Amino acid sequence: MNLVDKLRTKRAATVNSSGLGKLLVPGVVIAALIAAGIFFMNSGNKVVDKEQEKGADSANSTVDGAMEKAVVASDSAQNTIPALPGVDAVTSSVTGLMDRLLASLESIHDSAGAEAALPEWNEMVSKLDGIGSGLRALPNDDRTKIGGLVRSELEKLTPLIERISALPGMGDAVKQVLQKLKGKLSRFVS
Repeated sequence: MNLVDKLRTKRAATVNSSGLGKLLVPGVVIAALIAAGIFFMNSGNKVVDKEQEKGADSANSTVDGAMEKAVVASDSAQNTIPALPGVDAVTSSVTGLMDRLLASLESIHDSAGAEAALPEWNEMVSKLDGIGSGLRALPNDDRTKIGGLVRSELEKLTPLIERISALPGMGDAVKQVLQKLKGKLSRFVS
């Protein structure tokens, strides 16, 4: 047999061989790959689940800590500057502050009383800054409504502020705070 005949015979044997051999080897390889994939996917989930639990615990503690800080910051902000979401809240804040200021000013009869009220008045100046921010966010009609309210109250407050400023022995710090209060309230009117 010559070389060409040997090659033809070998090729014919390969072509005519049973299909089971052709399918068995690739089938075993595919099954092994699938089994390996399933094994690694399932064992990986356990590791991933443990890491996710650790991450979730860490995230929960971080979120809890952040929430506590946010609540403290919110409480602190509410103590210094009132929340002013709408015209009703601004009106309520303005009237409440004006009522407190009016009562405080009416109770002052000497420089010692004015000096004692100074911290409260400084707090009111800060609150007026917060109210002013809320007021600027309102539509013009609402600002005009609140401006009218402040104008009528300012007519009551101005003589009291002038009376207290003229008391004998009144310090500059008291006079400055009273002028700040009057100035900030006057800005609400315009």
